Amino acid sequence: MILGLALAIGLAFARERLDERVGGRKELEQDLRAPVIALVPKAPGQRGGNETRLITISAPTGGAAEAYRTARTTLLYLAKEGGIQVILVTGPGQGEGKTTTTANLGVTLAQSGKHVIVVSCDLRRPRLHRYFDQPNGNGLSDVLTGKVDIPTAIRKTSVPGLLMISSGHLPSNPAELLASEVMDDFLDELRKVADFVLLDTPPSLVVSDALGLAPKADGSGFLRLRQRCGKRPPSRSA
Repeated sequence: MILGLALAIGLAFARERLDERVGGRKELEQDLRAPVIALVPKAPGQRGGNETRLITISAPTGGAAEAYRTARTTLLYLAKEGGIQVILVTGPGQGEGKTTTTANLGVTLAQSGKHVIVVSCDLRRPRLHRYFDQPNGNGLSDVLTGKVDIPTAIRKTSVPGLLMISSGHLPSNPAELLASEVMDDFLDELRKVADFVLLDTPPSLVVSDALGLAPKADGSGFLRLRQRCGKRPPSRSA
């Protein structure tokens, strides 16, 4: 009995030490050394990575839409205090909700009366344009390579005050384009005409695109991760 009890305690201790799952908001903030500005629950009927529905418009009274409005409130405060204007949205892997966050956060900011431009900086597997039923031609890559100018690449959306720029034709050197000085000039131009610029990027642990672009954003950017808390309801933290 004594041996079994000691073995059970040892196994429980080892399991606790080896468990790297995030156990809650405070633990996530400690791991990231950055504040969590919102916890976004998974919306009913959401289909995961294939979902291209703007939950802030289709279900504005739901928990997910309210969470995005909470994130908006925090960002408006941070922008007022620290001059944050260009926000980079990224995450560690595929299916973390980076594009969903970019689109819905852009909607909520525009609904508050701000002029917002969302930019698809995923030059490998772009999806942002699908949220707004827009084509993917003549976008960011075409501006950076000098094929079109910025006004040509900007598209209106159905949300007043919200504009978008798609990724454009997929280039052979996406990481180099996003880290270039031309990208600096591009963002400087957008700063002149928008209150907020949201950059949707590829997964940061899969490719280096977001890492090269992060220094060009204001502050440390905006990180979105899937929270894994045992058997608790699925949620995402921003």
